[in-house]
Amino acid sequence: MFDYDAFLRRNDRAALMFSGGRDSLALLEHAKDYLGRMTVLWVNSGDAFPETLEQMRRVRKAVPHFVEVAGDQPGVVRRYGPPSDLVDVWATPFGKLIEDSNPHSMIPAWECCNLTLWQPAWTFLRRNGYNGVLRGQRQDEFHKARIMSGMLQDGIEVGFPIEDWTEAETLQFLKDRGIELPTNYDWFHSSADCMTCTGYLAQNEGKIGYLKEYHPEAAKIVRVRLQQLHAAGNARMNVLEQRLGE
Repeated sequence: MFDYDAFLRRNDRAALMFSGGRDSLALLEHAKDYLGRMTVLWVNSGDAFPETLEQMRRVRKAVPHFVEVAGDQPGVVRRYGPPSDLVDVWATPFGKLIEDSNPHSMIPAWECCNLTLWQPAWTFLRRNGYNGVLRGQRQDEFHKARIMSGMLQDGIEVGFPIEDWTEAETLQFLKDRGIELPTNYDWFHSSADCMTCTGYLAQNEGKIGYLKEYHPEAAKIVRVRLQQLHAAGNARMNVLEQRLGE
C-alpha cells in the first residue's frame, strides 16, 4: 500500500499528473483523501479531444487545486513533421540538417510526446518548486518510464501508487467506485492526449474508427499524415531492398 502521508511529508509541494485516462482516473480516486495537499496537473497538448476538454472542466471543479499546463502539439508537427513509429532518420530534424533535400519530415513518436507533454510538465514542476510528483504508471504496462517509485528525477521524487496493480484490478477498482471510463475506451484503450497523433499505432487500434465516427475532420488529417509517413517509409525500404539485391 502506498504511503501518501510519508510521501507528502517528504515532499511538501507535490503534484498528481492527470491525463484523464484509465490509470490516472484510478490514481485520482485512490488519492482523493489527500488532494487538498497536492496539485492536480494536466498538460493540454493543444490537440486535445473535445471530450477530454469537457472531462478536465469537470475535474477542475471537483478538486481543490488544478493546474493546466500548455503544450503545443500543432506547433511541434508544423516544425518537425508528424510523429511516427517507423522512422526514416534522414527525415527527422537532425537528419534534415545533414540531408535537407529529403521531401519527407517526421519525428519519433516518443520525441513528439516529450516535446508536447513531458517537457512542459517537467518545466512547470521545476520552475514552481515542486519536489514530488505522483503518476498512475503500472508495471504491467507496455509503455512506462524505466524508473521505480521513490526514485528522484531532476531532484523531484516520483511516486507510483498503483504500480503493482494489474489492468484488470484497475478496471475493477473504477467499476467498484462507480467511475465510468471515457467514451474512447469503447474503441481504443489509451488516454486521449492528441486527436491527430500518428504514433503508437499498435497500441491505438480502433482510434481511427473512433475519429471517423465522432471527429471526421481529424480523421481526414490523420489519414493524410499516415499516407505521407507510408510514402516516406516506402522510399527508404526501396533503397534497403536495392542493397539487399546487390
